[in-house]
Amino acid sequence: INALMQFYFKKTLSSCNNNILENASEKLKKYLKTNNFHFNEFQEVNKIPIPIFTSEIDNQELMEYVLTFPEKIYKSNKDKLKGVIILIDEFQIIKELNDYKESFLWVIRSYIQDQRNIAYVFTGSMSLNDALISEISGHNGVFGGRMISFHLSPFSKNTVKQYLNEKKPGLKFNEDGFNSFYEYTFGIPAYINNFAKILSENIEFTSESITREFNESIYYISSNLVNIWFELSYKNKIIIISLLNGPIRRIDIAKYLNVKSGSLSYNLKELENLSLIQKSEDNLYSISEPLLEKWLKSEFNEKGEYPFTII
Repeated sequence: INALMQFYFKKTLSSCNNNILENASEKLKKYLKTNNFHFNEFQEVNKIPIPIFTSEIDNQELMEYVLTFPEKIYKSNKDKLKGVIILIDEFQIIKELNDYKESFLWVIRSYIQDQRNIAYVFTGSMSLNDALISEISGHNGVFGGRMISFHLSPFSKNTVKQYLNEKKPGLKFNEDGFNSFYEYTFGIPAYINNFAKILSENIEFTSESITREFNESIYYISSNLVNIWFELSYKNKIIIISLLNGPIRRIDIAKYLNVKSGSLSYNLKELENLSLIQKSEDNLYSISEPLLEKWLKSEFNEKGEYPFTII
């Protein structure tokens, strides 16, 4: 939690300086000293004053300072600001706090619920069925009734064209080539970025050349999923493999693993929380990451077996 709060603080402070808000080093030092906040020294990083907190710092004291910091920014700059928006990406990482997660969320709420000029936006790659969403914004969740949830759909073909024209204008396709690019990236921004990065500019890609590039680079394009795969338990890997031929029932997954259906509860929920599998309304489980499915099938076709050891 200490490291998380320090990272949060540094990013907030950096944004203040990038937007030329009043936050000079001397002013910040004075605030910390007058409030008996312990730190070793200040370091200037690109003219941004970063306090180096002591290793003995009290977590509660650190959170008190960091979570009230945005409100102080607003009050010091009312003539320039209508409010402050805090964007926290990859919020699903908070799951790694394990037993401290819920208490941490309640502490955040206790500070921000009365901050009328501050808005918090949490973003991350999560399934709509992810337990974290209900824990945060469900009826009995920490922010229940105080948070609005939005599901962002994959980009449309037209949006992908506009995005690539802006971010990598030298990338060229014929019509079939672009359709193949869209098919392989599923309109998902992370995959679009990864695939576009490896494609040469000023070469017109056809469907055939895109397919070749994709097959040769699938490990790189799906690198985040590959990393997640190798961190899974053996049992979780086998569950995913059982779904490669299409959606099946829980009892059929159990038969594939030669275990009792009841023993799968924890594993299925874990994979759902990782947004790797999903359960339909008719209780069929399927892989929710098509790129993971493509990579696993590619590995099997090339090597005759699925990857179970770290490459």
